Amino acid sequence: MMLKKFLIESFKLAYMAGKGRKSVPILIPVDVIEGIKLLISNREAFGIDASNHVLFATKSSTAHCSGFHTVAAVCEAAKYGADSITNTKESTSDKET
Repeated sequence: MMLKKFLIESFKLAYMAGKGRKSVPILIPVDVIEGIKLLISNREAFGIDASNHVLFATKSSTAHCSGFHTVAAVCEAAKYGADSITNTKESTSDKET
Protein backbone atom coordinates (compact mmCIF):
# COMPACT_ATOMS: atom_id res chain seq x y z
CA MET A 1 0.00 0.00 0.00
CA MET A 2 2.94 2.35 0.64
CA LEU A 3 4.17 1.90 -2.93
CA LYS A 4 0.75 2.81 -4.32
CA LYS A 5 0.65 5.98 -2.17
CA PHE A 6 4.18 6.90 -3.29
CA LEU A 7 3.27 6.47 -6.95
CA ILE A 8 0.08 8.50 -6.62
CA GLU A 9 1.91 11.34 -4.85
CA SER A 10 4.98 11.29 -7.13
CA PHE A 11 3.57 10.77 -10.63
CA LYS A 12 0.74 11.75 -12.94
CA LEU A 13 -0.62 9.10 -15.28
CA ALA A 14 -1.01 9.94 -18.95
CA TYR A 15 -1.59 7.93 -22.09
CA MET A 16 0.01 8.26 -25.49
CA ALA A 17 -0.69 6.57 -28.79
CA GLY A 18 1.12 3.31 -29.29
CA LYS A 19 1.27 0.78 -32.09
CA GLY A 20 -1.98 -0.35 -33.64
CA ARG A 21 -4.19 2.28 -31.99
CA LYS A 22 -3.30 1.02 -28.52
CA SER A 23 -2.82 3.51 -25.71
CA VAL A 24 0.45 3.30 -23.80
CA PRO A 25 0.46 4.47 -20.18
CA ILE A 26 3.29 6.79 -19.13
CA LEU A 27 4.18 8.10 -15.70
CA ILE A 28 5.13 11.78 -15.51
CA PRO A 29 7.02 12.87 -12.39
CA VAL A 30 5.09 15.66 -10.64
CA ASP A 31 8.19 17.89 -10.55
CA VAL A 32 8.15 17.92 -14.38
CA ILE A 33 4.57 19.23 -14.64
CA GLU A 34 5.54 22.91 -14.26
CA GLY A 35 8.14 22.52 -17.03
CA ILE A 36 5.53 20.94 -19.30
CA LYS A 37 3.15 23.83 -18.61
CA LEU A 38 5.97 26.26 -19.48
CA LEU A 39 6.58 24.47 -22.78
CA ILE A 40 2.89 24.60 -23.63
CA SER A 41 2.45 28.27 -22.73
CA ASN A 42 5.42 29.35 -24.89
CA ARG A 43 4.97 27.16 -27.94
CA GLU A 44 3.70 29.90 -30.26
CA ALA A 45 6.70 32.10 -29.35
CA PHE A 46 8.91 29.37 -30.86
CA GLY A 47 6.86 28.97 -34.04
CA ILE A 48 4.76 25.97 -33.02
CA ASP A 49 1.32 26.20 -34.59
CA ALA A 50 -1.52 26.47 -32.06
CA SER A 51 -3.30 23.55 -33.76
CA ASN A 52 -0.36 21.22 -33.06
CA HIS A 53 -1.33 19.35 -29.89
CA VAL A 54 1.83 17.25 -29.71
CA LEU A 55 3.73 18.03 -26.49
CA PHE A 56 7.23 17.87 -28.02
CA ALA A 57 6.21 19.44 -31.30
CA THR A 58 8.19 20.74 -34.24
CA LYS A 59 7.54 23.79 -36.39
CA SER A 60 6.29 21.64 -39.27
CA SER A 61 2.54 20.92 -39.31
CA THR A 62 1.55 18.47 -36.57
CA ALA A 63 4.85 16.60 -36.42
CA HIS A 64 6.69 15.64 -33.26
CA CYS A 65 10.35 15.43 -32.32
CA SER A 66 12.16 12.14 -32.77
CA GLY A 67 13.15 11.07 -29.28
CA PHE A 68 16.02 8.89 -30.45
CA HIS A 69 17.51 11.58 -32.68
CA THR A 70 17.12 14.23 -29.98
CA VAL A 71 18.85 12.08 -27.35
CA ALA A 72 21.59 11.21 -29.87
CA ALA A 73 22.20 14.92 -30.56
CA VAL A 74 22.40 15.68 -26.82
CA CYS A 75 24.84 12.78 -26.32
CA GLU A 76 27.02 14.06 -29.15
CA ALA A 77 26.99 17.60 -27.73
CA ALA A 78 27.96 16.22 -24.31
CA LYS A 79 30.81 14.25 -25.92
CA TYR A 80 29.15 11.05 -24.73
CA GLY A 81 28.85 9.52 -28.18
CA ALA A 82 25.54 8.70 -29.82
CA ASP A 83 26.79 5.19 -30.64
CA SER A 84 26.46 4.30 -26.94
CA ILE A 85 22.67 4.57 -27.04
CA THR A 86 20.47 2.00 -28.73
CA ASN A 87 17.54 2.60 -31.03
CA THR A 88 14.46 0.80 -29.70
CA LYS A 89 14.12 -0.98 -33.03
CA GLU A 90 17.40 -2.69 -32.26
CA SER A 91 16.64 -3.59 -28.64
CA THR A 92 16.40 -7.20 -27.57
CA SER A 93 12.78 -6.75 -26.43
CA ASP A 94 11.69 -6.27 -30.05
CA LYS A 95 13.69 -9.16 -31.51
CA GLU A 96 11.92 -12.39 -32.25
CA THR A 97 13.19 -15.40 -30.33
